[in-house]
Amino acid sequence: MNKNIFNKELVLSCVVALVSALLLIFSFPPQQFSDLAWISIIPIIIYSRFKSPKASFLTAFLCGFIFFSTQLFWINNLLNHNFVKFWVILGWFLLSAYCALYYGAFGWLLSNFCKYVDDKIKENNILTITAHNIAIILGATIFWTGLEYIRAFLFTGFPWDLLGISQYQNLSIIQIADVFGVYGISALIVIMNAGLSFVFLRFFAIYTKKKRTKIQLELIFVLMFLMFSWNYGSRAMLKLRHQENYEKFVISTVQPDIAQIEKWDPQEVYNVLETLKNQTELATQSSPDLIVWPETVLPSPVNYDMYMKNFVTSIIMTNKVPIFLGSIEVKSETFNTKTQEYDYEICNSAFMFNTNDFSDVYRKNHLVIFGEYIPLENLIKPLKKISPLGFSCSPGKENIVFEMPGESQVKFSALICFEDIFPALASRIAKSDSDFIVNLTNDGWFDGTSLPLQHFAHSIFRAIETRMPFVRSTNSGITAFVKPDGTFEILENDIGQFKFRGFKTAAINIADIEQTTYTKFGNKLLAIPAMCISILFAIFFFIKNKRCRAGDASGNK
Repeated sequence: MNKNIFNKELVLSCVVALVSALLLIFSFPPQQFSDLAWISIIPIIIYSRFKSPKASFLTAFLCGFIFFSTQLFWINNLLNHNFVKFWVILGWFLLSAYCALYYGAFGWLLSNFCKYVDDKIKENNILTITAHNIAIILGATIFWTGLEYIRAFLFTGFPWDLLGISQYQNLSIIQIADVFGVYGISALIVIMNAGLSFVFLRFFAIYTKKKRTKIQLELIFVLMFLMFSWNYGSRAMLKLRHQENYEKFVISTVQPDIAQIEKWDPQEVYNVLETLKNQTELATQSSPDLIVWPETVLPSPVNYDMYMKNFVTSIIMTNKVPIFLGSIEVKSETFNTKTQEYDYEICNSAFMFNTNDFSDVYRKNHLVIFGEYIPLENLIKPLKKISPLGFSCSPGKENIVFEMPGESQVKFSALICFEDIFPALASRIAKSDSDFIVNLTNDGWFDGTSLPLQHFAHSIFRAIETRMPFVRSTNSGITAFVKPDGTFEILENDIGQFKFRGFKTAAINIADIEQTTYTKFGNKLLAIPAMCISILFAIFFFIKNKRCRAGDASGNK
């Protein structure tokens, strides 16, 4: 008998986790059925409503693991670049499991909270039932939002595929990100999921004829948030599209589409440089004010290799257009008397070239763990084999504002690679004098996977959160121009493909940018309070459950 019950519970747990995971997977790029996000975690919420905290944790964790292991499957593409198979698969597994822990924590918190609310609100009338259900709806929303924020900064942070990212094309809804950030969109989706969960339970009660349904006050409550967000978004978009008093600034972004295996091959140097030169010369026919090349596009450090520097400056002198480019930088070199070799301090950097030299440089602040820096590399030497570089880069410490030469006084700042998934870095730029943001990236490591589209989706939110034009220049990925309202133009051919050699030219609006609420206050209005409340409830439930177990143990004696 117990075995049958166990099997039924196990099957139910797996079905709930799988259904929610599939709904989530199809909500995000590359499938992009974003409407499914609004019902995606209903199974997890209902399950956590009635099951134990332990069962809820395991079920939500399984859901998260299925979701993240699918969304992060592109990590395995590193196997095509001579990475060690064991480390790649282990990294994919561990990162998926780590992200899934936050889903598990959500299930555990919600289950405990439901039982807590059940104990506190017991009267059976319309008002108390509604208050009871709204408390659970708000609890679910707060816990999910708080946990997403923790994932965004803990252990350097990995805010990849936050729930709100699924709505990157739903522009009228996501405009409220300029107040609450992407976390506000996640909260909106969760509050709708939680509200619809109670609607489902009411209709289920009717179907099973256990009791009659009553007015759906919970649904009215959550629809108020949705309507407010839609109304706010519609007004914001209308205001932005009628914005006046701006000047046009024309940018051409070059997409060389150079394979990773060719970029660092000494025999391919000529072909790489010829590709850059040819595409740049074609781009200059559009009379841009600035040419942008992607991350680490040159085969060797532009500040260290005079041949590379002369190559760049010769193109500038010929075409009379400044170039902003990404390159490995040798920041310093020192002679090591022990090894009798030079030690180099390397940075992943962005250089602004005006004429015969670069005027300023931005060094990537937020490095990719095991990709650009190796923790404990001096203590555990084999760890260097995991990194594609074989050494750690040095991080930059600050934002740099680049200023265009001449009378235009146009200014901009840069983000390199996956720095654009971190809202705080974009907000820091918005607080400077910059007029727009440039993201230099290279998604060539993951050609043929879902990563380029997933990565691009995050850029939409950085543009809305800051209300700044956002320019993406990729070696192989999605090269695009994103407007402050989230509308975008991407480099693609007639059949919708974006992986090819080419360039895209567009004019962006340079206007007086008023700092958004999100820029001014960051996550203080929603995500940080949600995190604090979640942590306090987690501590409370942990202590409460521990006391209950201690009481049960003493009672059994």
